[in-house]
Amino acid sequence: MKTRKSGSRRAALLLTLLVFPGLGHWHLGHRQLGGLIAALTTVAFLYPLAQFTRTLRQSMDVMFSTMAPTSGIIWAGLRTAWNMHRTSIFIGGLALLVLWGGACLDLLRRKERASSRG
Repeated sequence: MKTRKSGSRRAALLLTLLVFPGLGHWHLGHRQLGGLIAALTTVAFLYPLAQFTRTLRQSMDVMFSTMAPTSGIIWAGLRTAWNMHRTSIFIGGLALLVLWGGACLDLLRRKERASSRG
């Protein structure tokens, strides 16, 4: 795999920290690793969100079919969706933190390894 010069490692770290995990690796030329990190990050974010949203919509459909929408009914639907999916939301959030932190640490490790060679 080709990599860019080590001077762009600061930009790679900023891309990973401030924009999206995996972009820094992509920027350095580690396309497969960057794509894998970005894909896993996307799944860790979207899967729990999709579960929560689906349950929220289902509970709202049931509630709104029998009653007029009020703030109490909306909060009840949110509580129902949260109670059903809080574990997957926490796991997804933890996975996001691990992926983000791991990507940053990997970029820092690559910098130290590259600078120690010469």
